Amino acid sequence: MQPPDTSGSAASRYHRSGVNQILVLLGLTGFTITEPLLSIFGANPTLFYFHNLDSPLLILSYALIIALLPPLCCWAITAIAHRLNPTFGTCTHYALVGLLSALWLLQFGKWSLDITRPGLLIVCALLGSIAFVYGYLRWTPVNTWLQVTSIAPLITLGIFLLSSETGKIMSDVESQVLHSSSGKKAPSILFVILDEFPTVTLFDEAGAMDKVRFPNLYALSQQATWYRHYSVLAEITELSVPSILTGNVPQSLRPIMKNYPNNLFSLLAPTHYLTVYETVTQLCELSKCGEGPPNAPVVRPPADMKTMLLKTAGLWLRRIAIAEQGDVRRDDFKESLVAPTAGTQNSAETGGGLANLLDPAKQAKFASARPQRLQKFIDTFVADTPPTLYFLHIMMPHTPWRFYGSGRLYDLPNTIFYTDSGNNTEGGEWMAKLSEYRFLLQAQYTDQLLGDIFSQLKSLGIWDPLLVVVTADHGYSFQPNTKSRVIETATINSIAYAPLLIKRPLQKSGGIDDSNLMAHDLLPTIAQILDVPIAWTVAGYPAGHSSISNRGDRKIFFPLKTGKMFSRQLGAEQPFSDKQHFPEFSSRRIGALHNTEDPLLSLNASLEMDQFFNREPKEFTLERGGHAVIQELAILEDPLPDRAPIGVIMGNLESAFTADKVLISVNGRFVTGSPLLKFQNVKNSFIAMLPESLVAIKKEIGVYLVDGDRLVELDVR
Repeated sequence: MQPPDTSGSAASRYHRSGVNQILVLLGLTGFTITEPLLSIFGANPTLFYFHNLDSPLLILSYALIIALLPPLCCWAITAIAHRLNPTFGTCTHYALVGLLSALWLLQFGKWSLDITRPGLLIVCALLGSIAFVYGYLRWTPVNTWLQVTSIAPLITLGIFLLSSETGKIMSDVESQVLHSSSGKKAPSILFVILDEFPTVTLFDEAGAMDKVRFPNLYALSQQATWYRHYSVLAEITELSVPSILTGNVPQSLRPIMKNYPNNLFSLLAPTHYLTVYETVTQLCELSKCGEGPPNAPVVRPPADMKTMLLKTAGLWLRRIAIAEQGDVRRDDFKESLVAPTAGTQNSAETGGGLANLLDPAKQAKFASARPQRLQKFIDTFVADTPPTLYFLHIMMPHTPWRFYGSGRLYDLPNTIFYTDSGNNTEGGEWMAKLSEYRFLLQAQYTDQLLGDIFSQLKSLGIWDPLLVVVTADHGYSFQPNTKSRVIETATINSIAYAPLLIKRPLQKSGGIDDSNLMAHDLLPTIAQILDVPIAWTVAGYPAGHSSISNRGDRKIFFPLKTGKMFSRQLGAEQPFSDKQHFPEFSSRRIGALHNTEDPLLSLNASLEMDQFFNREPKEFTLERGGHAVIQELAILEDPLPDRAPIGVIMGNLESAFTADKVLISVNGRFVTGSPLLKFQNVKNSFIAMLPESLVAIKKEIGVYLVDGDRLVELDVR
């Protein structure tokens, strides 16, 4: 390809100049890459806190990389091409100009004009880029305009650093804090926030605490007060946690201390050491905040610029994806894991499957993987110390669900990894049951982790005088054809109600308080227990206050208005009736756990095939015919040593049948099953859960069609 002959023209001289080429690339990458990325990440400082990039130098370094690396890479490509052949170098420069202009037009059409048809987007981007390159070749005003726009990255950089929400990280926050103290010696505090944990999960058939599934929470309830009707005010972490920790209703502000300078941490700073493990939010930015034990130097976790840049690249790829129209949740972070049997810990979260979070030498380590931050948190407990706030927000039992109740890690077939994404629109009632069952397993493991915390505190002799608060930021719904964390009539009972248990210092006997407590009442309740005055105005009241009883059964919630690519607004206050929406055990899809040796029975009971389970196929009259395809069958039957074993069997029948269920045998015994359903547009699909005892061993899997009492053995491949 020969470039157009513009010899002697201003455009030709402009194009041949290396300086002018990089100015053009600065302007185009500024519009196409730098501006959208720094605008998004400037509005989301929690991402920087999550990756520990919370110093001015690190934030500046990140911004300079985003502003300068793309044009420098483009210019380097042009320079290398020019060294190989000047004509090839010029053509390469024109191609980059066309590509960058097409990518800008694609983003503009998709995110500003809301063009959703992929074909139309592509045509508009191609035609627009061709017109732009032609103007760049022929018209001097276009070149002049590009030269002027070369300052776009600098303007974007200045806005990001000086006026964005992320830029606030670099300002001082301690001067905004209103301090107050009673002057009395306060007790130490354990404050644990769980994530995505609906209150209804805790119920047994009588509406009491389920002591079989949750023995540690049950034990706590025997010594603490369970505020059973407690509800939160927002459906995502970054809005709910600030309301919990400030005593006020949610606001459309990023969850950083610059926006919420007066909170639980500033309240306790005059009297307590602050050992704080936050996730998603960063409301403790005081000089006393750290992740080390009391009486030790403040410990800050290491920065992770590499993962932040990888996430930035991933988000930009989502922006330019032709068919991508989904929203991105800001609080969908996962706990990093550690395999304690060998001390091997993961690098930052990468990849699609949770198995990528571990790097064990042998598969046995998957049997006891646990959140890395949990052990670090437990290691900070010290006996005979001054008053300390031990604060942990742990992303459990938050999706992805990958733990059996014992803590054994399992994986999913790659084809259904996304089923933990929060959309209950696939698979109908059976997928809702399967999801709730998997969630309950992970919730059981979460209870075990809480037990580890409680046991360590008791062993150090500091449990009894502690003020203990265990709660969750919001719930989760399994209602089919809804979004799991979007409030509507069908989901409010599962999302708005979250556990709250408070053990006062030296409290010995537990009880249930069914008063109408809400999230903004928690901080006033803690302050009253500690006898610490709150120096700022709060909207909530301490437990037992007459204003709470005066509410009657009226509760409030602030739903989220969801936009695209992190663009969100808080909706107006939405009242609802506690009497009408308080969750009941009957709304659960998975019943109580009656057989701890075989917890899968609580899921399989709904299949109404009890006459088959735990029996051998040879005990029945069998027919043969048809084929079943199982995803990743070879790995299911012979688990790999460097990957968590697959715990969910997914497949489909290749022929049409009148039957509507399948039984699955493992090593000659029926252990699980599934109805036939349409999943991912594939008819006659089946999805079944493996029992933990069989997940990690070599096995042979069989699939049998169930037609009444008639069984048809299928060929499996």
